[in-house]
Amino acid sequence: AGALAVHSGLWASRQSDALLREMRENASLTVKGLSDGLAQPMATGNYAEIERFLKAIDIPRIERIQVFERNGALMADVIHEPGRPPRVVADSKQQSVPAESLPEVMTEREHSLTLWKPVRAGSLIGWIKAVYGTRELAEIRKAGWRSSFLLGLFLVAGTSGLLALILRPPLRAVRKLAAFARGLAASRGEQISVPSGFLELEELGSALNHASRELLSAEQRIVSERERLTVTLHSIVDGVITTDTSGAIVLMNRVAEELTGWPALEAQGKRLTEVFRVIDGESRMPLVNPVQAVVAGARVLPPLQAVLVTRGRGERTVAQRIAPIVDRNGATAGTVLVFNDLTEKERLDAERRMLEEQLRQSQKLEIVGQLSGGIAHDFNNI
Repeated sequence: AGALAVHSGLWASRQSDALLREMRENASLTVKGLSDGLAQPMATGNYAEIERFLKAIDIPRIERIQVFERNGALMADVIHEPGRPPRVVADSKQQSVPAESLPEVMTEREHSLTLWKPVRAGSLIGWIKAVYGTRELAEIRKAGWRSSFLLGLFLVAGTSGLLALILRPPLRAVRKLAAFARGLAASRGEQISVPSGFLELEELGSALNHASRELLSAEQRIVSERERLTVTLHSIVDGVITTDTSGAIVLMNRVAEELTGWPALEAQGKRLTEVFRVIDGESRMPLVNPVQAVVAGARVLPPLQAVLVTRGRGERTVAQRIAPIVDRNGATAGTVLVFNDLTEKERLDAERRMLEEQLRQSQKLEIVGQLSGGIAHDFNNI
């Protein structure tokens, strides 16, 4: 009986470990679905929608869910306690987040399992942190060692089959939801049906369907906004070039293409100094790259006149002005350079100056002629 009791305890411990492994797998799939559902409100900075989404979650063993921006700033913090409504924690502390290259980070403590998942909308926009309670699993392990011979015998005989029967349908549904979540990026707008009878899985399926619709809607809005931005850029009569904080070109309008001699698609990703080459008109020395000065000081540089060395189109006199692009958090996200062609104006000014000089010389000759005529007349009268 003692040996069977020990065997029962060992079996209970193994079952607890198996449940913990299943919890890890289910938690990974569940939190991935939650991260996909949070992508759209995080991308638009909709804090109210994020809190509503977190408060609506009703998943067993989840005790706390936090959402962070990419830099670790806390966006939302909701605590789930059994028998009580979800509670929002007002806390603005910044926290260290995992490295951007990691697909997930999972850590375990005595009574909790913490899982970090990235939230992406094309690129990384933040993190979701979910804390699962594992006290029940620890109690299962303790109860197994305290069990009697009959409990151990019962567990050995029946629990494995019972667990298989109980967990098979929800696990099958979880795998189906996981496959749908993994394919959301390519199947935006599609919907999935979940077998009834599992409330949490129905909620997760509903959240994934909502995320699918929101992803499609967000994509359509982004395409529309990009089209409007492109039309606006091409309607500006000045040359416009935008860069990231490293000085790599992001966008160019048609006027910038014509003045520099670089097609926008070919210039994209190249250094600004490679495409927009400017020199001092008198010393012929290259001018300092203004991007770093703007990024470091987050200020607008004063207008500057210089000579633009174009690609296969000679040199043009331009007036340039560069300013920082500031995101909603006040951080510098890049720069925008605006420049216009002064070559024709310079030529007309030079012609005007030449005509004015010729007029002055002509007036001088006329005065000299009048003086000479007067002097000759005076001599004739002597």
